[in-house]
Amino acid sequence: MIKKYLNFFLNLMLLLLIYSHSFSFENKSKIVSIVNGAPITTYDLDERLNIFLTESNLEKNANNKIKFKGAIINTLIEEELKFQEAERINPNLVFRAEKKAEDLLKLNFGPGQEKIEQNLINFGASYQHFLRLFTADLIWSSIIKSKYEKQFLKIEEEIKNKLNEFDLNFQKPHYKLSEIIVTRKNNTNIEKSNLLIKNIIQSLNNGANFHSLAKQFSSSESRNNNGSLGWIQKEKIPIEYLKEIETLKVGQISKLIETQNSYILLKLEGKIINGQRDKSETILELVKLIYPLQNFNENDINKAKIKLKKDLMAVKDCSQLKALHLNYGNKNEAESGKFQIFNLNEKIKKEVLFLDKNQKSEPTVANNSLVSLMVCDRYLPDITLRAKENIRKELEGKLFVQLSDRYINRLKRASYIEKFN
Repeated sequence: MIKKYLNFFLNLMLLLLIYSHSFSFENKSKIVSIVNGAPITTYDLDERLNIFLTESNLEKNANNKIKFKGAIINTLIEEELKFQEAERINPNLVFRAEKKAEDLLKLNFGPGQEKIEQNLINFGASYQHFLRLFTADLIWSSIIKSKYEKQFLKIEEEIKNKLNEFDLNFQKPHYKLSEIIVTRKNNTNIEKSNLLIKNIIQSLNNGANFHSLAKQFSSSESRNNNGSLGWIQKEKIPIEYLKEIETLKVGQISKLIETQNSYILLKLEGKIINGQRDKSETILELVKLIYPLQNFNENDINKAKIKLKKDLMAVKDCSQLKALHLNYGNKNEAESGKFQIFNLNEKIKKEVLFLDKNQKSEPTVANNSLVSLMVCDRYLPDITLRAKENIRKELEGKLFVQLSDRYINRLKRASYIEKFN
């Protein structure tokens, strides 16, 4: 009882100090949670929401932020507990992880600090916030793998068993699946789970990225692999799931499946029937040419289309299209990327679906410009399920999630955590 009141008194003093010494800052940022005396602020929350919404392909608006605020606060609480545990075990853990995190930021967003800062602007979060995010993942990986080293060493035997299990016979039907699972563990959890799954479904209907939502919110071990389950033989899929899966086209998401303890959403990302793969799984490598328009009346647009079509006739491959894009006065290089057909929006899909390699779409008007897309390549993705390293990654990921959840829940029970509206 004394310890409880002492904790309360210390946190009260912390709040008074923050308000008295940082009044001007608190006009902009308020405390949303305290974790063993360490504050989490609305500034932290807003930056993490911006990252999540950007990765999930959702608008960074107030409505979406309100939807996922509670779940993101829980993420930040867990992250703070990870830092505190690392400091308790060995302060050098944080230092070493931060150095590795800096290298990862350079690799993903660099090279150079200026380039990194520019690339992070799109996410609406600071360099320091990303550094903390990357560092948290690294220190936690180090802690879990060190503490449970013996359990990770046992994986080799499981890999041998899985290699036999995954010896696929593609003359039998197979489905490639990803999942989002939200559990309902107890009565106090049910209302939050209902609201979370409702927000996830609404976000998916608005074009959110399935894998980003799985990574952030799924209760399943597959969240460590962004919800991906890979290829599964038809006869190994539970009948209640199979009934729903067989109604889907590749790229579609199932209706909500309810079990006694969980809500489940499945995304069909490939299927093999009679040894044949679905063409919607095809990957297109695309380059986008932009022809800036000076005038926007119908007559000038038609003239610009005639000129662009004439110029495009001389273009034989994607490198030439990129050069033409720069010749039109564009400062940035032509956008390019790899996209599976089922992930393309309907408008773009209509433009490129039947194009072969090195063929171009008809110029269309978009954002005060004419746009043409070129297919640099098209192919079905490799099936790499039999690769030993992929199986090791999958098994290690599942084990990591199990042990991580157990560890973080133990830390939560032993901690003083307070949330504020």
